[in-house]
Amino acid sequence: ISWFEQSSSSYNDFYGARFVSSTIGWAVGDFGTIVKTSDGGATWTPQSSGTKNTLNAVSFPSASTGFAVGEEGTIIRSTDGGLSWTQIPSGVFQSLYGCSFINATTGFAVGDSAVILKSTNGGLTWNNQNSRSEETLYSIHFITATNGFAVGDFGTILATTNGGTTWLPRTTNTFTTFLRIKFATPSIGWAVGYGGAIFKSTDGGVTWDQ
Repeated sequence: ISWFEQSSSSYNDFYGARFVSSTIGWAVGDFGTIVKTSDGGATWTPQSSGTKNTLNAVSFPSASTGFAVGEEGTIIRSTDGGLSWTQIPSGVFQSLYGCSFINATTGFAVGDSAVILKSTNGGLTWNNQNSRSEETLYSIHFITATNGFAVGDFGTILATTNGGTTWLPRTTNTFTTFLRIKFATPSIGWAVGYGGAIFKSTDGGVTWDQ
């Protein structure tokens, strides 16, 4: 209904944010920038990421354990609420634009050239998945532990029903680049992208309407 500008104490651009409660959240961006708030965004405190690579997305499966991903395959992990970050080998050099953890152990990251990475041990190691696509992916979201979606260039929406083992395309009838996807229920979800595009699904991602 109403929005108020908040000062991040940084002049760098931000590309991703994640809150674990109404008060605690993080934002990430250019040159490895990470800032944290503990008061709902009223104030933000810089954290040392240990990298100068741009960070594009952040995910915290719990208040203490979190991940951020970025350019050149960068993945960093924190187990103390962001006070310290450790770089994790991703096994890829493609830039990563989205990440999402289903629970404390299972997470995904997506990026250039349709790369999809999966971890099943809390982000310590990552394995490349066969996306069966060539388009850059910008966002990934799981409805359940088995059902998930990734979106990207030229109207690409990929779906999995077996926890990321296989991915199949969904028909969108658009060449719009999708930047984010989110489901509110197992049936109802939205994908948004360039040019103010908003697509909605009401059947669990089988079909999409602008």
